[in-house]
Amino acid sequence: MWRVQSHLPINHPAGPYLRVLAGLAGLYVLAFGVAGLIETWGAPVFDRSETWVLGLRTNPAFSGLSTVVGLVLVGGAIYGRNLCHFINYFGGIVFLVAGLAMMTLLYTELNLLNYAMRNSIVSFVIGLILLLAALYGRIGSDDAAYAEEQLRHGELIRRELGEEPGTPPGTPRGAGQESPSQQPERQEQGAGRRVSGRGG
Repeated sequence: MWRVQSHLPINHPAGPYLRVLAGLAGLYVLAFGVAGLIETWGAPVFDRSETWVLGLRTNPAFSGLSTVVGLVLVGGAIYGRNLCHFINYFGGIVFLVAGLAMMTLLYTELNLLNYAMRNSIVSFVIGLILLLAALYGRIGSDDAAYAEEQLRHGELIRRELGEEPGTPPGTPRGAGQESPSQQPERQEQGAGRRVSGRGG
């Protein structure tokens, strides 16, 4: 995971906008959870009845879990910084995995969260939004952003290999440049040409 993190952009211009989008997704999850708790109050925790809130089927367990997750997502979006980046990163993975797992359990007794196909689809959409916000949500200093940009373009790796930055791969450092010992020889050759030209 940390290897992937090192290749993500830092201070990307789209980061703040995607952070707002992730916050709106978290606000929807929070609103769904609170409304679900109100709607399912007094029902069994893992109730399997047809209770729909904000377009999704729910029960007290799913509503309570959504409330907690929504609070975390909204809190991360408000706080920002790299905490928001990590919350969105892991949250996106959780939503994608949960949507896939619950889709396989829709018509079994293990569907404890009372999922419907619509729930899985919304889970996939929210997961993708969170992951997208995480990919462009890293925050760091200007030096860190520059180093990351260089790393993504392979410049740091090429320097470590002794290659000249800005040249085709495999070009050794200093290729095409005259060494100090070559410069006097070239100057002497040029002076000789000028003298011979005058003599002629």
